Amino acid sequence: MLKTGSGPVTRKDVRDALSPLESGSDVMLHVSLNNIGWICGGPLALIQGVKDAVGERGHIVMPAHSNDISDPGLWENPPVPEGWIDQVMDSMPPFDLHTASCRRLGRTPELFRTLPGVKRSSHPHYSIACMGPDASSILEPHPMDFSMGEHSPLARLYDRNVKILLMGVGFENCTMLHLAECRAADSRDKQCSYRAPVSVKNGKTQWEEYRDIDFNSDLFQEIGEAFCTEHPELWKTLSLGIGTVRILPSRELVDFAVAYMDQRL
Repeated sequence: MLKTGSGPVTRKDVRDALSPLESGSDVMLHVSLNNIGWICGGPLALIQGVKDAVGERGHIVMPAHSNDISDPGLWENPPVPEGWIDQVMDSMPPFDLHTASCRRLGRTPELFRTLPGVKRSSHPHYSIACMGPDASSILEPHPMDFSMGEHSPLARLYDRNVKILLMGVGFENCTMLHLAECRAADSRDKQCSYRAPVSVKNGKTQWEEYRDIDFNSDLFQEIGEAFCTEHPELWKTLSLGIGTVRILPSRELVDFAVAYMDQRL
């Protein structure tokens, strides 16, 4: 059954709901279509409405993570039979920024990465997609090590104070908070090694090892709600369809999150 609310959501409704955004804004979008209601035109109309709101000089950013092409020895739900691991690793398609799916993130980011004018960063697990005139300089370089840390696209988005749009989702979906994890005092204690498929040689997939944080979003909702309680002047909540949209400043949220994480040590 459709979640209809008072009627269908249109591209114009999305644009009008985001009227507090100035033309030329940079936004990082996280969305659950189910929690917004029935959208006429689906995820494409929603993206178009956001683009109408930020204008030609603005940027839309979405995560395009493809960490399902990962070391099968680490898979848990379900695990890979031990006898399969070498074969899976040898035959796993290497990361290709044009084709690697991010469908596990939802329909909207999977569509967004394929749209004309959208560029994608080169990290094989934690790539970011961006639409806008400065997309290339926002996205690259994206080093293998510490994929959401100081030299990543997230750090450059922080410098631009990208606006975070949570459309029908909570803070557990907020990718920018992983930058806070990398900046927290205990980040060195959370470092791990991972492997990603990057090329094919002699018919076998070649894997590259890199260092990163053992990311954990368990605190994100708690952190976000605490931020909203302590700084009501810094964020807005808007209605769209049957859901709500939160607009938050990334710089202030990340700084707050780092301090919050450090206080728990």
